Parts: sequence; C-alpha cells; structure tokens
Amino acid sequence: MRNNIEFLQYIDQKYPSNKEFPDSFKYDEAMKKVHELMKILQPILNTNLILDQNVQDAYFFTEITAIINKPFFKGVEKSSNLILRFSYFKNMVAAGIFKDGMISDIPKYIKKKIEKQGWRVIRAHWLLNNKYNGIHQYFIDNEYEWWYRFFDYP
Repeated sequence: MRNNIEFLQYIDQKYPSNKEFPDSFKYDEAMKKVHELMKILQPILNTNLILDQNVQDAYFFTEITAIINKPFFKGVEKSSNLILRFSYFKNMVAAGIFKDGMISDIPKYIKKKIEKQGWRVIRAHWLLNNKYNGIHQYFIDNEYEWWYRFFDYP
C-alpha cells in the first residue's frame, strides 16, 4: 500500500465493522511485541513509560504514554505526552505528541525505531482530521474520522 488512506481502506474492506478485533488477533503475542518496543524506547525517551493494559470494548488493545518533563528533542516541549495507541488491526499504531489540545508528529528517528519492530505508524493528527471514507455505512452515517474506526472506543 502506497499511503495511509489506501492502507486503511484495504484493511477496512477485510474486516466487518461490528468486530472490535479480527479473529486471528493474538493478544499475548501482540503484548509481547509492545513490551519489546518499550524496552527499546525507554532509554531513548529517558522517562517512564505508562502502559495501559486495561483497555476494554475498543478497536485498540493498549496504549503507551511517555510524559515528557523536559525538552529533549527538537520540537517537543516539556509537559507534553508522547502517545502510541496500538490497533487490533494489522500492527497499526497511532502516534503523536499531545500538549494543550494540540497534536504534533513524533520525531522521525522514534518513528523508525517503532517501524523497525514491525509496526505501521500512522500519524494521530492525520487520523483525527480525515473523515472516514470506507465501506461501512455506520461510520459514514455518523461522520466519523478514521481514528474512530481503528483506534477508539465503539
């Protein structure tokens, strides 16, 4: 798939909208990959990583939050949160830096570390600002964004 929209539309066609996760999803294996990623990111981010393991009834299975208390890489202010939200679908992770209601992209070198571990990084800002244009009428009728389809609570 060349770009995010083609990729999301392809995934959207493969899975019914009434399913929170694919039948083939293996939670334990996915969480093992998340823990491995945390081991890689923690020394780079130099802050505690908070793992939400209590996600229920959602299109995603976990989320990592890094609270940035000091500016340590260009363009990221202190008191920001770097958030990675992991979808049940096709190793997708929504990524962004959140501060005061604004979202910016994660640094490219962190994105590359995540992708090297087999995840497809999709910009949270993009997901929240692009209307769903897939095949499922429920999402169309409710005028949802792509974020809702793969990264939110139904």
